[in-house]
Amino acid sequence: MATEHKHWSGRQAGLVAFGVVGLVLGAASVGLAGQAETPGKAFAAQQLACAVQAVRVAPAPVAAIEASTLPERRTFGPGDTLVIDAGANKNLEVGQEFFVRRVLLPMDRSGAKEQWVYVRTAGWVRITEVHPTNALAQVVFACDAFEKGDLLQPFKLPVVPAPIDPPGAPDYSATGQILLGQDRRITTGTNFLIAVDLGSDHGIKPGQRFTIYRRLSGAEGPVNVIAHATAWLVLAESSVLKVDDALQAIFVGDLVAPHR
Repeated sequence: MATEHKHWSGRQAGLVAFGVVGLVLGAASVGLAGQAETPGKAFAAQQLACAVQAVRVAPAPVAAIEASTLPERRTFGPGDTLVIDAGANKNLEVGQEFFVRRVLLPMDRSGAKEQWVYVRTAGWVRITEVHPTNALAQVVFACDAFEKGDLLQPFKLPVVPAPIDPPGAPDYSATGQILLGQDRRITTGTNFLIAVDLGSDHGIKPGQRFTIYRRLSGAEGPVNVIAHATAWLVLAESSVLKVDDALQAIFVGDLVAPHR
């Protein structure tokens, strides 16, 4: 799973501008896609719902965005009404809510030996009209711009877990690595979310503490601790961590050790 840290340069890949306002989750005063910040637990749950996920197999959609009610538009956001390519034929009902997600092209910067699929959440919508083979949906919340072809998946706002107490000590024999940062960033820092290649299959639990580190010289070299993080979402083979504190910049490919 783990590889030694590598540095990369160049522009950040895959950031999508939403109007003139980009999505920047994790900063203390930032809202989501132009929306006002929601304080406390609600904002944390929205931040987690918007986080990129690393999976082995692309998720199966319920339906997809076909267009908006304004045909000249190519991207959509808060207040827009979207046309969905399924309706009563797929058991859609008025009032149902769905995540809207897209599958991102793989990135090789992590040095991972096995390919991952990255899933980006654009936001979520509510069904307002249902017809035999299509439906209309209103944008409820936007993490990013919505696009034609984005996929609908069942909606359930995640719950941010409480940190495990006591946090334990880092287990460097169970090392994983950072796969991707928010908005496909290759560098990140405090309060941002990152995807790592350790999940419940590796004994990871929600709320578990992690140490983010680098080896100073080779696989057995001294450990340079650069940050600490907490597991906010645990999938089978990967997790989403929230960076609690960073002493220096965190890079894709940096190593993570779960506390036991």
